[in-house]
Amino acid sequence: MKRESKLDHVIDSNHPHFDRYKTHGKQYLHDYIVIIDAGSKGTRAHLYRTKSPYQIVSGPDDTVSETKRDHSEDHTDSEEEKNYIEIELVKRTKLKPGIAMYKDSLSDLHDKYFGKLLEKIESHIPKSQISRTPIFVHATGGVRLLPIEKQEKMMASICEYLQGQNKYYLPDCKTHVDVIDGELEGLYSWIGVNYKQGVFNYEYPSGSNYGVFDLGGASTQLAFAPNSEGLSEDDKNGLYRLNLHYNPNKHAEALSYDVFTQSYNGGVDQITQRYQKKIKAAESKEDPCLSKGSVASDGIKGTGDFAQCYASLNELLKEVSAERYCEQEDKSKCSLNTYLPSKNYKFDNVKNFVGVNEFHDSLEDFESYKEFYEKTVNLCSGSKKTSGKDKDSDSDSDSQECFKSAWVINILHESLGFPLYDEQTISESSIDALDSQFQTLKKTSWTLGHAVLYQYDSIAMKQSHKPHQKPLRVGYFSPRSTQFTYGGEQEGVTVRPAAKTPYEETITDDHDDDKDDDGIWDHVQENHRLYGGLIIFVMLFAVLYLLFGKKLALSSKVYGVKQWIKGKFNFNSTRFTKLTSFDEDLERAEVELGQLERSLAEQDEEGNALDDGRDAANASKDSFEI
Repeated sequence: MKRESKLDHVIDSNHPHFDRYKTHGKQYLHDYIVIIDAGSKGTRAHLYRTKSPYQIVSGPDDTVSETKRDHSEDHTDSEEEKNYIEIELVKRTKLKPGIAMYKDSLSDLHDKYFGKLLEKIESHIPKSQISRTPIFVHATGGVRLLPIEKQEKMMASICEYLQGQNKYYLPDCKTHVDVIDGELEGLYSWIGVNYKQGVFNYEYPSGSNYGVFDLGGASTQLAFAPNSEGLSEDDKNGLYRLNLHYNPNKHAEALSYDVFTQSYNGGVDQITQRYQKKIKAAESKEDPCLSKGSVASDGIKGTGDFAQCYASLNELLKEVSAERYCEQEDKSKCSLNTYLPSKNYKFDNVKNFVGVNEFHDSLEDFESYKEFYEKTVNLCSGSKKTSGKDKDSDSDSDSQECFKSAWVINILHESLGFPLYDEQTISESSIDALDSQFQTLKKTSWTLGHAVLYQYDSIAMKQSHKPHQKPLRVGYFSPRSTQFTYGGEQEGVTVRPAAKTPYEETITDDHDDDKDDDGIWDHVQENHRLYGGLIIFVMLFAVLYLLFGKKLALSSKVYGVKQWIKGKFNFNSTRFTKLTSFDEDLERAEVELGQLERSLAEQDEEGNALDDGRDAANASKDSFEI
């Protein structure tokens, strides 16, 4: 059976208190997790949620309701849906610049930075869930370039601030607030992309997977699960041993993977700086990665020569690779071929290589590697841009796109063996088999991979929990390591508190600033207020009706007033009764009663407002249903 893509399984749910998952009338609690990517250009906070392990363990649903972006529902009996844990992206927000800019002013990272960032996230988590929502801050490429001492001080300052806020679940600074290396970032990216593509499914396991090319600002990550047949022990030990097996009733091999990851300390920004430094130091003051005839803001002239641009960047690739992998040996004897995956691993089970992160900024409009290659050559020569977007671009931005594309081709060719085309082969219809195996995926972050690990581990512990028996754990072995790293909290760290069932939630009004929580019932209270208001409104008019009847019993016109009230508020089958002398009778009624502060005409307007209120209330009610 053909595997369907799971791209819709990570969806933006924008309602601030949309914390219940409704399946044929059933109500479910969700577990939330906040993962912050402190990158080189800025910091992005991601809020994910999934159905609590309490409900998952309780038994399979009759059907699965898949929430779409427009909050509509698709009900299906698909076994594939039932066996795929759904993780939703609830909110994503970001701030600039990156935290590395605050290395000498750490206090500025507190209320003004992380406080502001999390304020946008907090409103999307039910109040009863915030204290049990784990928060992680992982710094990547930009902070990795700082001295170790500054890294440690920065992470300690951030963790101390977050723990001092006493909001989120942050039991351990060492594992929750840290600087992660490029290889782990690559593993997270690989997990996130393959989760979205539906690879992690017990019912339809497959040996094929998606390779990931994560192009960042300060680093570049490559990750894929190679064919392990015929690998030497040394090559096997160089892989991550990933275990996503969370169901003790299923075969563990179905969700076990050996993953290769490689990181270059050369993201777009870092390589650009090094490249421009070389160009400025050269006597010619010419840039082959800049369109022919163009002049950059610093006076550098473009020659538009892709071949020279590629060659210049290839030298940079060798430099950053040697710096990364040859620090402990003579660099002159360290060949690029000794650490390239294309020399040691087979890709025959890699369905596609997927570009994420910087790719969706400007390099997204191509159908194949060959088309991407051809557009890059044309862009660098000044013929056309790689992107299909209609936007004016100056020489500097054109140079950035040409540079970025040529850098990607370098890594794809040198690391993975993607072909280099000349003028003859680029026009031929018969091309390399790898050509179709390169695509991009928009709005994908490595933080999803961490969320998958954490939630799968939580579910595994819950499903395998038995007295006097060690629970099943999800996680990984790092390359050449015998230490198993859990996907959730590590050994000796308390796991997050268990969620209450919806029926144990205290239903109280929590729209004030006190500390009581009504959690998932916040939006339900609105319906009760609506019904109460309608009852009071009907009672008020019943009293007025009786009052009119008593005071104006001798008046021949009182009957007309009663008929008007009945018609206006549906007390009989007639929607509206025409009164021939309404204004005159109303004036007499006001004089006799002396207690009416508003005219019936004003009450008429209130009646219309009530109708509008009913419509708005009904619309509001509908908006909460999935």
